Amino acid sequence: MNQGYLLTKAFYAEVETNEAMQIGCKPHHHSLYTWICELRNRTKREVLDLPVLYTMQMSFIGSQHTLAKAIDDLAEWGIIEIIMQTKGQGTKVKLAIAFMQKHCNSDAITVQLDCNYDAIEVQTTKTGKTPENRENREKKEEPLAAEAVEEVPPVEPPTEKPKREKPAREPAQELQFPAYAGEPFHFAWTALCQTPNWRKKTPQQLQFNLNKLAKYDEEFAVQLMNDSAGNGWKGVVFDNTDEKWQEHQSRQAKVKPLHGDHTTYEELLSEEARRERARVQQQGQERLRQFAWNQI
Repeated sequence: MNQGYLLTKAFYAEVETNEAMQIGCKPHHHSLYTWICELRNRTKREVLDLPVLYTMQMSFIGSQHTLAKAIDDLAEWGIIEIIMQTKGQGTKVKLAIAFMQKHCNSDAITVQLDCNYDAIEVQTTKTGKTPENRENREKKEEPLAAEAVEEVPPVEPPTEKPKREKPAREPAQELQFPAYAGEPFHFAWTALCQTPNWRKKTPQQLQFNLNKLAKYDEEFAVQLMNDSAGNGWKGVVFDNTDEKWQEHQSRQAKVKPLHGDHTTYEELLSEEARRERARVQQQGQERLRQFAWNQI
């Protein structure tokens, strides 16, 4: 196993056991450690110089403060030892012996920059061309070849998820109009349903309002719908509607024909009642005309 991998493995092994590293370790700590290991392999020295600007460039650290903090943290975690530190100039460090003994499965001397083992291994690989060596190598490669031809179970293609069926739309609910509803009622109702506050009402909401209007007569219901359309209201019946209904009924009682004669409604209406009725009708027609003009 080469030294580079050994040192990389040692860093991650320390993270697993060092609680302080688990809390405080950041990418710039690992980047600085990687550069220290690379510099150690390049120079084949244990004590390493870390000039500020060059170290920042090679470890991808953007500020002197972050670099200084990273060096102090690695020293505090027992990964490096600070030999000498000059403010603003650089720092001399080396990998801590205790850190290397703990994670490299050997003492610090065998993990030093002694490349004899690697050199022997490389030399053997290059010069071992005798028949005996080739035969031994073929024997060693046989298990690998057997493993290579081991059948790999086929990967089943991903099954397609069944498409969700859209729920069938419920048939449009047919509205039930009051029994007295005539042409004036339907005209006022159509105009009301075209206003902004009523366009998006559901059939259930519309039927709810129709049921409220069914308690009154057509003339009063038309007046309520005209008021709602003209004022932009969201409903037709409010807290004071019953009071207005009673007033409407009292006015209607005054114009009922007497039993036994043929007096018409117009003849029984007083001048004041006729004016009031004409005013209400004119007001409703004016609101409908205004609404129609706004829709253009």
